[in-house]
Amino acid sequence: MLIQKSVKLRIYPNNQQDVVLLEKHFGCRRWVYNHFLNFFNENYHQGKKKLSYVEASKILTDLKKETETEWLKEVNSQTLQASIKDLDGAYDRFFRKLAKFPQFKSKRKSRSSFKVPQHFDIDWKNNLITIPKFKKPFKFKGKYKGELIKINSVTISKTPSGKYYASVQGEFDIQPKPQVEDCIGIDLGIKDLVITSNGEVFPNKRFLKRKLKKLKYIQRQHSKKKKDTKTREKWYIFIN
Repeated sequence: MLIQKSVKLRIYPNNQQDVVLLEKHFGCRRWVYNHFLNFFNENYHQGKKKLSYVEASKILTDLKKETETEWLKEVNSQTLQASIKDLDGAYDRFFRKLAKFPQFKSKRKSRSSFKVPQHFDIDWKNNLITIPKFKKPFKFKGKYKGELIKINSVTISKTPSGKYYASVQGEFDIQPKPQVEDCIGIDLGIKDLVITSNGEVFPNKRFLKRKLKKLKYIQRQHSKKKKDTKTREKWYIFIN
């Protein structure tokens, strides 16, 4: 059975230059999205026709030629075009009343990510992923179930704790699990997590209670630290 799904892989930058270039991709992608969102908003409030994706892409090409924004050339051009396409899709969903009006992306509140729609390569045998603009491939950890038929795109993201991931979106051939004739009843409890109709008992280990206790401690330590300091920022990473 063919299904569309994504596989999340943990990737590891080779050196500090890779980290810097990754941050440039995150920043440029966010800047392009916000720049054209502001441009679209002005046209929208003035009653003008919304720019098409092709027209916006031509403006992006002109921006790269200007002295003030020539730094956009340092990142993958298709990543920037994908940012415009994402914005165009957000506007389309808004006009079809499927989503809220597009919002500006914040460096602190928004998830740092960028899409690579083409010219990537994944070596599953040696666990290496190649991304345009990067000299060496990234090592990764992760695997997938079923048979990979086609890869549509790769999205690189960064967590608040500083870890990097690659989400591989594609078409997978997943064989459905065989149906069984036997049925079993499940009863959810408090003292015991699950009790089945055949007498099997699964204990409630109360992970949430223990984690909440630890979270309270971390939040207390975070609140005691002086604002706008590296120490407070480290405790903020633990919370997230």
